[in-house]
Amino acid sequence: MSISNAFIPELRRSHLFSCLEDDAVNKMIATAELIRRPLGDMLFHAGDKAEKFYIVHTGTVKLFLLASDGGEKIIEIIQAGRSFAEAVMFMEQNRYPVNCQLLEASEILAFENETYVSILRSSPEASFSLLAEISRRLHGRLVEIDNLCLHNATYRLVNYLLSQIATDAEGGPGIHLAIQKSDIAARLSIQRETFSRILARLKNSNLLKVSGSNIQVIDIEGLKALLDE
Repeated sequence: MSISNAFIPELRRSHLFSCLEDDAVNKMIATAELIRRPLGDMLFHAGDKAEKFYIVHTGTVKLFLLASDGGEKIIEIIQAGRSFAEAVMFMEQNRYPVNCQLLEASEILAFENETYVSILRSSPEASFSLLAEISRRLHGRLVEIDNLCLHNATYRLVNYLLSQIATDAEGGPGIHLAIQKSDIAARLSIQRETFSRILARLKNSNLLKVSGSNIQVIDIEGLKALLDE
C-alpha cells in the first residue's frame, strides 16, 4: 500500500531523508509503499535485483548469508527506525548481496532506488551531506569489526548489552531483548552454548538478573569494568 505525508517526521529522522529538501521527500513518498509481512517471511534473497531500499517502520529483520555447509551468518539485525539495503543503489552490480528475513511480523517502508539517485544527481548539497553520514557509519562498522576480531566473547556480549541499556519505567537500567538470544549470539559470532554460559556467569556475579527476554542491570559499573580486563 502507498504511504502518506504522515510518515514525514519518521523519515526525517533517517540520514537518507534528513539531507533532502521537502519537495524531494514528497517525490520519494509518491513512489513509496508500506509492506506488511509475517514472521519468517523473506523480503528478498541474495542475488535478487535491487530496485528498492527500506526503512523498518515496526518490527525487526535480519540480513544474513548462507555458508557452504548450510550454516547461517547474520550480517546485521535491523530494528524499527533503521534503514537497510541503501548501499546497493550505488553499486555497479545491482543485486542484493545478502538475504533479508523478518524476525517478527513487521511493517517496512520501501523506496525506489532510481528516484532517490535522480534526486542526488540534481542536488550536490544533499549528496555531500549523505556522504558525510555514510562516512560516519562506516567508521562505526570499523569499530564493530574491531570488536568482533580483536576481543573475546565476554567482551563482545557485555559491549552489546551496554549498548542496549535503556531506562525502564521505574528509572533503573534495563534491557529488553527484542530478538532471540540465538540470533544475538550469531550476530556477535558467539556459539549459543558460550553465550548462555557467559550470561549465566554475569548473573551469578550479581551483575544482572535475567527473566526471559528482559534483563535488569544490577551493577552497570561492574559490567563496564569487564571491558577493561
